[in-house]
Amino acid sequence: ALLIACACICLNLLLYRSGATGMDSLGGYIMQYQPGDVEGLAIEIPDDQISDFLIHFSQEVCDAKALYGYKGWIITSVVTLLSAAIAYFVTGSALKPLGQFSRQAEKINQDSIATLRLDESTVREFQQLSRSVNQMLDRLAQSFDLQRQFAGNAAHELRTPLAILQGNANLLDRWGREDKKVLSDSIDSIARQTSYMNKLVENLLFLARSDGKRQELKKATFFVKKLFEELLEEQVLLDEAHVYKAECDDALSLCADRSMVKQLLHAAIDNSVKYTPEGGSISLAAFEDEHSIVLSVMDTGIGMDAEHLAHIFERFYRVDKARARATGGMGLGLSIAAAIATAHGGSISAESEAGKGTKITAIFPR
Repeated sequence: ALLIACACICLNLLLYRSGATGMDSLGGYIMQYQPGDVEGLAIEIPDDQISDFLIHFSQEVCDAKALYGYKGWIITSVVTLLSAAIAYFVTGSALKPLGQFSRQAEKINQDSIATLRLDESTVREFQQLSRSVNQMLDRLAQSFDLQRQFAGNAAHELRTPLAILQGNANLLDRWGREDKKVLSDSIDSIARQTSYMNKLVENLLFLARSDGKRQELKKATFFVKKLFEELLEEQVLLDEAHVYKAECDDALSLCADRSMVKQLLHAAIDNSVKYTPEGGSISLAAFEDEHSIVLSVMDTGIGMDAEHLAHIFERFYRVDKARARATGGMGLGLSIAAAIATAHGGSISAESEAGKGTKITAIFPR
């Protein structure tokens, strides 16, 4: 309405100025008329009346300008009011879907985000907006679901060590002061559980930083074979039940965060150790192609069915929960490996067949 009023006022002022200028020019013509001008319009007025005529004519021009301006302002007011009223109802009708859109959006909260969606059967201008918001809600609902699942799994993981700590505290309170064996066993158990919880918290913090894109990479170029040799030396000292192998070109180098790549390979190796019987082999391999460098960890373990492959990089997912608990697995190692690969702009995948072993492959950009 304000825009329409401004436009009408400006138009009225311009028209008034144009009309007043025309009237003044007509008055000027009369004032400057000289008898005997054959090209001009001849007006026969007696000499004794010419003075009265000019005064009267000037007054008529002034009155005509005032009436012209008065009518102009009346027309401006009427047009402004009518246009504003029409614009109010037209825009109100056009924006009605936006009001419905707003009311639907106000109903969305943490509880209804999984089910409530905006109506996409609306006017064409809002269809794309509704579709985009619904897609955003789908992604948010999935994120909330993953967060709830993650929090529940973390709480479940902490419940067991906390219960063990509570049990050991009760044992110490009852018999620990007198029985040295109970005291020693309880201290050992408490040390193991606190170590487990510290490791769990570190892994959760690592994943939280990865989710927030706050993972700091300290990239440097290093030889992959040197890293493989370092890993194998450490594993042989820790585990004598498996055969370790490595295959890599001496000159193959990778520009990445070395400690994180080592952590990724450690996670894959730990997974292989847990699910490979004694005497089985675990192999490391690396090669490069035109666009990437590929690192892989292969084992001759029990493998897994295809239904598990799509989930092994999910947090807290375990193919065999009983076995994982017995071996101290948290279900976070491969999730961390996936986060490290993603942080480097790469990817990670797994191939496996029940009874024939598993191969985990990480691809890094050159």
